[in-house]
Amino acid sequence: MDNNGIISRFKNDIEDCDMLLIGLGSEWKSADAGDYAALDKLLAKHNYFVVTSCDDGAIMNSTINTKRITAPFFEQDDGEAQWNLYNKWLQSTLNKKLVIVELGEGFASPNFMRWPFENITFINNKAFFYRVNEKLPNVPENIKDKSCPIKENSVEFVRNLL
Repeated sequence: MDNNGIISRFKNDIEDCDMLLIGLGSEWKSADAGDYAALDKLLAKHNYFVVTSCDDGAIMNSTINTKRITAPFFEQDDGEAQWNLYNKWLQSTLNKKLVIVELGEGFASPNFMRWPFENITFINNKAFFYRVNEKLPNVPENIKDKSCPIKENSVEFVRNLL
């Protein structure tokens, strides 16, 4: 599938999903307020949650609803409460049309986002997974039919959606 086809499918999947899980990795350490605003537009009108491994706290100063963000690597006043809220939200995704979008996560902490997102995709029959990563977009064989690896910088990918 060419890049236009991937973007078209991505937009359609986002539009049609019941729930949307976004993971932000190390590529987002270079993101600015405009990039987060573009992501916020993607999230609008969806039942979503954002998980980030970034420790700079930039997302907390964005327009994205902080009650829909968990950032365990950043010192949040309500960090544990947000993590618990995320886990409750995640439990409610089973048997729902869930789109999982991992944006720029590397292998620094694969047990935090990469592997859990792969497992959720495998377990949930209605899940579809997008991994957008400039260097490491590969997905495991057991979910290749339920996923789309995209070899592109994830910040640029979100910018180009609008």
